[in-house]
Amino acid sequence: MFTPQLTVCCYSNNRYFGSASLLFDIDSWSPLKQTVIHFLISITVWLPLAIFIGWLPLEPSPLLLGIGSFVIVYVLFWYGIQTYFKKIAKEMNNSVKKP
Repeated sequence: MFTPQLTVCCYSNNRYFGSASLLFDIDSWSPLKQTVIHFLISITVWLPLAIFIGWLPLEPSPLLLGIGSFVIVYVLFWYGIQTYFKKIAKEMNNSVKKP
């Protein structure tokens, strides 16, 4: 059921994750620094919102499960994106190679 609380939290979550990719446009940061900062800010935004709307109760076991799930999903997305862009870079490099 949609509630004003859920609507505000979903809006906030989508707003953050929609703009968070800008962290990866900071060329002076290494990819590791970009990823670590993105992860830390992401979990800092997501966790309070998840608790506030009741996705995670304030109990140790559900919190650990929620944080663990977040980490696993983050790593899977990171790996998928890295794999995709490496494939694209390889295809681009192969297309400009001269025979």
